[in-house]
Formats: sequence, C-alpha cells, structure tokens
Amino acid sequence: NNSLDTPFNASKHKLRELKEEHRLEIVLKMRQLKAGQMYAYIPTHLFCGDLCMILQERKFQILSIIDTNENGFSTVLEETSDEYCTPVGALQFKVHEIAFGPVGDPTVRQP
Repeated sequence: NNSLDTPFNASKHKLRELKEEHRLEIVLKMRQLKAGQMYAYIPTHLFCGDLCMILQERKFQILSIIDTNENGFSTVLEETSDEYCTPVGALQFKVHEIAFGPVGDPTVRQP
C-alpha cells in the first residue's frame, strides 16, 4: 500500500507542540491570502502591554496519520473551520496575524 492511511490518536504519540515545518507552512498559508494588502491601523487589542490590531484569524489542525510505507506515523497540517468535524486526537489551534502599527512606520515593534 503506497498511501497515508488511517488517522489515529495524536496524544498517544506525544504530538504536543508544533514542528518548525508546521510553523512555516502556517506562515505561508496565512500570507497567501493577504500578500501585499494594505490596512488602516486601528488598534483593537493589547498584547504584552502593546496596542495591536488583529489582521486575520485562521484555524488549523494537525493530524497524525499511520504511514504504511514507513511503519510509523506522519503528521499533516490542514486548515479547518467551525463547521468541520474534528477527528479524534487531532491537535487544533487558532493562529492570529497581528500588527503593532501602520505599514512602513519605522517605530513599530516587529514581532
């Protein structure tokens, strides 16, 4: 069998944190929709004592998949929504893109 098969319980396999590859994949997915988009900075939240504005919020999940070729498991990152049925053992989380000031302002804190 040459495919990734059945999802299984990630918590049993110590899938507790995001791998760097998942973090980079999330950044790319979030930037695809907003690439080069301008915004009017209107702060709506505080983060670590600094005013900020949420530019976008997206939901993701990581699934552990039994890989019959490797005799182990692989992880798959996918975007999800509230309407989506959560597989047992999936690691779900929200990601926020935030801004600390207007685009091009050199005094703005860079995360």
